[in-house]
Amino acid sequence: MPLSVIIGFVILGWIINICLKDKSNCMDALNDKYQNKEFSKFINVLGKVSNNRK
Repeated sequence: MPLSVIIGFVILGWIINICLKDKSNCMDALNDKYQNKEFSKFINVLGKVSNNRK
C-alpha cells in the first residue's frame, strides 16, 4: 500500500473524528482549524497525488 494512501486514511479518520465530536459545526470547525495555508497546500498535494494514481 502506498504511503499516500495511508496518509489519506489517517487524515480522513482525523476529519471524521472532528466531525463526530462536533457534528453541528463540522465544516465550521474544519475551516477554523485549517484556515492556515500549509494545511490547504498539503490537501492540494494529496489530491494531486491521488488523482495521478488513478
